[in-house]
Amino acid sequence: MNDAEITHALLAWYDANRRDLPWRKTRDPYRIWISEVMLQQTQVRTVIDYYERFLRDFPDVRVLAEADFDRVLKSWEGLGYYRRARHLHDAAKRIVQEHDGQIPSDTDELKKLPGFGFYTASSVASIAFGRKTVPVDGNIVRVVSRLFHVRTDGKSVPERRRIQRVAERLLPEDTEEVPHFVQSLMELGALVCLPDRPDCDSCPITVVCKARVCSDQSRYPIRRKRDKLLVVHREIALVREGGKILMVKRAGNGLLASMWEFPEISSVRVQSKRKLFEATHTFTHLKWALDVYECTIGDGKGEWFTPDEVEALALPAVFRRIWNRWMSE
Repeated sequence: MNDAEITHALLAWYDANRRDLPWRKTRDPYRIWISEVMLQQTQVRTVIDYYERFLRDFPDVRVLAEADFDRVLKSWEGLGYYRRARHLHDAAKRIVQEHDGQIPSDTDELKKLPGFGFYTASSVASIAFGRKTVPVDGNIVRVVSRLFHVRTDGKSVPERRRIQRVAERLLPEDTEEVPHFVQSLMELGALVCLPDRPDCDSCPITVVCKARVCSDQSRYPIRRKRDKLLVVHREIALVREGGKILMVKRAGNGLLASMWEFPEISSVRVQSKRKLFEATHTFTHLKWALDVYECTIGDGKGEWFTPDEVEALALPAVFRRIWNRWMSE
């Protein structure tokens, strides 16, 4: 197989085997953008419901730009990596202000927008507009590194650009085929060229895969040792007075920016406390170990909400679980 034959084989395989996913039925750059941002760090089956709900709440870039950010966060609640929601909102405002509500098709212009890094800009440009560029995610790193024996972990920008240059050799001449080709690489990595147990017998390009020929698929891409998780212990105060609940809003930047949570015991003057249960939550490089107490206090900074109002707030997943358990008990 030469490069053109590999491309043809991937396109034919994709046409026959692609999953029926809602963002595959459109070339609308707004919808492609939303889906690609949601799919970063999140599994497809989780994203589908969020994608459809988010588009009901914010059907186009102007509606998103004009929305209150707390509404955006609430729609995103439970999806994690909340900085993505902030970037979506900020980029939507810039698109309306600087591009008259039209999402740019050029990767360099896209990369000037908040949250549009190396991957997202290439995804929107190639899938929505047929631009000849390949977005490099974990699936594409795995497929290309195995196919051509590229020794890389694909983590740094230079290493992703290296994979991109190799992958772009396979881009079809017809720009109308570019979106399907890019998604064929992604789909092959998601369904066939799996990290631990690649299904090489189902792969349309297995005969030219250098890793398969050498039986060393497990060596590609390179796997770096993960850093040990930092464990942070927190004591959480559940406070209810006069039918209202004490909540605090996190800072507007950093981890879980602008979301609501229950205060820490160290931030309130506790008169009495009773431990209810423990909870944990793991981030990429951090783990929270939470001891949860029901407290009465003499003083505490924050805002008071009725239970119905708490339901409407954007809470991080672990605090939503704590809230639901507290209410049920």
